Amino acid sequence: MRKEKRHTVKKLWGGLILVLVFVLGFCGPDAHADCADKILRCIKDRGTKSSAGQVKMGQCFNLILGCTDCKYTHYAKYTDECNEKYASACEGQCWASYPGDGSSFSGELTCYDTEGKAHDVP
Repeated sequence: MRKEKRHTVKKLWGGLILVLVFVLGFCGPDAHADCADKILRCIKDRGTKSSAGQVKMGQCFNLILGCTDCKYTHYAKYTDECNEKYASACEGQCWASYPGDGSSFSGELTCYDTEGKAHDVP
């Protein structure tokens, strides 16, 4: 009877390991899927003025979270893009901000500075 119990436990552990490998394989790294681009607004003066325009940021698919920011997103890239694309309106002072429509559940924008650091702006 003990041999059967050990064999069953080994089977369970083996199955659990296979499930973990499968889940981590799909959930660990982000996968580029058919996710819509995220719209970031280019807002002057640390995200406190009106929008100068917008840029698009690609999204990655995560099995648990769905479409979300990619794991290794360099947010400063989008702030730089804002300042290059809308140079005359931004004058080098725009931050890339989300949500792109200016609304959010918390009532705040998340703005990314030239170093990619996030700031919450009311």
